[in-house]
Amino acid sequence: KFSHTKNPRPGSTHTKYAMFDLEDMAGMVRCIIWPEQFAQFGHLVEADAILAIRGAVDRRPGSEESNLIVNELIPINDLGTKCTSGIMIRLHEDQHGERGAQQLHEILRGYPGDKQLKLVLQMSDGTKVYLNPQNMRVDLNAEMLHRVEDLLGRGNYRPLVHRPKSNAGGDSRRRAPVGR
Repeated sequence: KFSHTKNPRPGSTHTKYAMFDLEDMAGMVRCIIWPEQFAQFGHLVEADAILAIRGAVDRRPGSEESNLIVNELIPINDLGTKCTSGIMIRLHEDQHGERGAQQLHEILRGYPGDKQLKLVLQMSDGTKVYLNPQNMRVDLNAEMLHRVEDLLGRGNYRPLVHRPKSNAGGDSRRRAPVGR
């Protein structure tokens, strides 16, 4: 349900807000996205959209019902990028050798970006060498990941995952479920 506030915040021109029900496997909660956040994310509010929501639970004293005040809506397809800070790639000395390392470097050079790169060199004697190249950051995209997998084989990379940073403020300690 879309509506307009009667009295906008001082200094704000935004008045449109929305109330909707969020459902996941655990149940349903009423969500409210106020005008400032609606201006940023309102275009994502549609029936059967699959989204992640960052917000805060609002429970009125004396009431058994809770609302979720939406601070940010994240399309599910954007969640991976938003939650990934980089990639860790493993090279095996026996399997990949120096040539594999050179080929990996050539692949990664072709995808400059802002994501962190960490390397683990698995030596033939069982020791591991961890490298964190400060001068190389990469763009994590499907093409690059496919090329790395073709070169090194399955299971030789993994994303470095973190909680997404908020674009809309709010209490980052409170998490909402992913749902519809």
